Amino acid sequence: MYHIKVYNAIAHEALERLDANAFAITDADPQGILLRSYNLRQETLPDSLLAIARAGAGTNNIPVEECAGKGIVVFNTPGANSNAVKELVIASMIIAARNLVSASRWAQTLQGDIEKQTEAGKKQFRGQELTGKTIGIAGMGAIGSRLARDCVSLGMRVLAYDPFFTGDAPWKNSASVRQVDKLELLVQESDFITLHVPYNKLNHHLMNRKMLKKMRPGAVLLNFSRGPLVDADALLEQIGKGTGNRYITDFPEEKLIGQDGVLLYPHLGASTGEAEVNCAMMAVESLTDYLANGNIKNSVNFPDVHLDGLSVYRFCIFNRNIVNMIGKISTALAERQINIEHIVNRSKGDYAYTMVDIGDVDPAVVQEVTEFLREQEGIVRVRVIGGQ
Repeated sequence: MYHIKVYNAIAHEALERLDANAFAITDADPQGILLRSYNLRQETLPDSLLAIARAGAGTNNIPVEECAGKGIVVFNTPGANSNAVKELVIASMIIAARNLVSASRWAQTLQGDIEKQTEAGKKQFRGQELTGKTIGIAGMGAIGSRLARDCVSLGMRVLAYDPFFTGDAPWKNSASVRQVDKLELLVQESDFITLHVPYNKLNHHLMNRKMLKKMRPGAVLLNFSRGPLVDADALLEQIGKGTGNRYITDFPEEKLIGQDGVLLYPHLGASTGEAEVNCAMMAVESLTDYLANGNIKNSVNFPDVHLDGLSVYRFCIFNRNIVNMIGKISTALAERQINIEHIVNRSKGDYAYTMVDIGDVDPAVVQEVTEFLREQEGIVRVRVIGGQ
């Protein structure tokens, strides 16, 4: 029986997928954690913990590197909330283009002959249509690619920037989508600039003072990824120049509150019933498949690794990505006359993950080789599934 600790409100449709014969929701010695935005960085991770599943894309609330060093798999749910975020970006562009927020606030103050005042005052809120405008999308993952497709349907020109994107994609073959190799080009040529990149140390303040100065007059910056991608001080400086630039973000911070030209949302990007269920379902599926079978999919700190079926015993071994680890593992098994039925190994960055299936072996021998492997330099964690 695996224990799973749940933080935040996880969709009940997903929790109902947990097999009661194999998984129990409890705070006691959890092997798995399910969460959304709860900040695990303030917690001491229990020794029993094997995996954490985040029902969402961002993992800034999880100590990912610490987990990697302990052989704790961290999952996220890429793409599960992409439609919800995409729709909010499009809605926000329309809100900005048609000056809907200021128009609504003005209309709420009307008194007396409202019809006459409406006709006289509406011209101050005259906006623009999206058709024919240029949107620059930084990050062409699940959200960015969906957004590009729908913006083309709206008659927009699309500039795409993603230096890490490899392979083919429908947006690459669209005559209405132009890929650029520099963020500066995207910023200079776009009426709307929207960020859909993960936050890390390398792109802290991706939109800095130098980059913000390159914005077209009247251009709108949208940030539905992470707040620190934008230098808020430099942003307010740019807006204060009177160039008509505006900022729409899902990440409020104190210095942005009450500022002209800034529209703040309370982190609503994935806040739809459909997105929450999709994220929770994917998180539960990844977590339970790993706990029960050792398979890894959608991990941010370890590679995707999969083995069909399950032999009598399955070794799940986490190790530093260094030379001859497979040789050490194979030799340890061979020296004990243990035959390998299946083996798969993948690496990701500084770490690697190996699954080894073996047949019916004396449990004492399995225990002995497990302890031996755990003592080897470079091996981070060894768990054994099966033998029941």
